[in-house]
Order: sequence, then C-alpha cells, then structure tokens
Amino acid sequence: MFDEDPGLAASDNAVHGQAVPLRMASLCAAWTGDGDTADAVRDVGSSYALDGDSLQVLLDDVDLARAASRLPSADLTLVRALALAWSEAALGRYARLTCTDPLTGLATAQHLQTLVVSLTRTPRFGAWALVIVQTGSRMSSIDTASVPGGLFELVNLSEVAAVVAREVTIDAIVARLMSRRCAVLVPQDEASRLAKRIDGRLRGHFRSTRVWIERLPDEPAEAASLIDDLCR
Repeated sequence: MFDEDPGLAASDNAVHGQAVPLRMASLCAAWTGDGDTADAVRDVGSSYALDGDSLQVLLDDVDLARAASRLPSADLTLVRALALAWSEAALGRYARLTCTDPLTGLATAQHLQTLVVSLTRTPRFGAWALVIVQTGSRMSSIDTASVPGGLFELVNLSEVAAVVAREVTIDAIVARLMSRRCAVLVPQDEASRLAKRIDGRLRGHFRSTRVWIERLPDEPAEAASLIDDLCR
C-alpha cells in the first residue's frame, strides 16, 4: 500500500523534535514492512474512537507519525481504511453510551422503553413481561450518614444488579429505572420463576425487598407509558 522513500531512514523515530504518538506504533511498523497493515489500520482507527478522540485527532496523529518516521504521505486507501475503522468503532461506542447507564452498567430506561415498544409490533409480543426489583438499603454496618444518599443508593443498586445478573441469561435486558429499582425483560413463562429466585437471593441482604411482575400492554403507547410510570 505504501512505498517508502529509500533515501530516508525509516528507522528514526523522531525528526525536528517530534515523537511518534504511542498509539501509532503498530501503524508505523506496518509502514516500514514490519507488521500487518490491515490489522494495524483496524486497531489504530478503532482505538482512537474507543478513547473518545475525533477523526481529526486521528488524522493529525497520522501526520505526526509520518513526519517523525520520515515516511511519505499516507495515500487515499490508508485514510479511507482508517476512517472506516474509526467510524465503526465510534458508532459502537455511541450505542453503548446511549444504551447503558454509566453509573451502574445497566441498560437505561430509555433503551428498555425503545426495546419494549419495538416488541409490541412483533407477533409474539404477548409472551414478554417485566420482573421489577426494588430494594431499600443493604443491611450493613457501613456508616451511611457520611455518604450522599443518591450515591449510596446507586452503589446499592449496582449490588442488586450483580445478584440479578447471576439469575438471568447473558442476553437478558436488565435496566435501571430508578435509584432503587431495576427491571428485567424476560419471556412471560419465565417471569414467575425468575421473580422467586431473585426474591430469595435478595431477602436477608437488603431491606424492604419487593419483587413483582408487570405484563406488557399490547399497544406501543401504553407500553411506553408503563416504563415512564415505573421510572417515577
């Protein structure tokens, strides 16, 4: 893909005081024939997106790496491959940020609502239900007086979520509704057994545990309204 100028020493790692950006090391190696170009482009492009850096930052670092290693300008094929790798990873990162609550790692209520509404348009919609889990504070000797109430409840919910996660399949949707409430979207014929297992695990560890089942309405607007109500 790239033709190195034989008159330049590609082994040099700096020029005019410039250093090769650390994340560009594998790409520079590929430029000089010491690595797999396709893998390097994919890894470098995605790493910038996953770190939250813009495409401009990525391309600027490509220029810095090229200058520091005394290599010719990147061709259109490289730039296109880097941009594609960056965009695919960026879209994936955006989806995770918008669908996952950053404080607990649970799905957001908005993501659950979107999923539930989409299920109402499927033929087997009536086969789904929500198992709602609500608890008070954890029975602990920890002095909670010095911890902000909202923060303590979020930590508490994270512990509840860990218990719930052990009882559900890996592809189940567990969403945060409130600071002390979460919901599990499951097939309706599994809801009762799951609710009993979760209730049994939580009792004795958390105060005021309450687990119940909500059948999803058939109409999209009613299903969305149910999620809104459960978030209050």
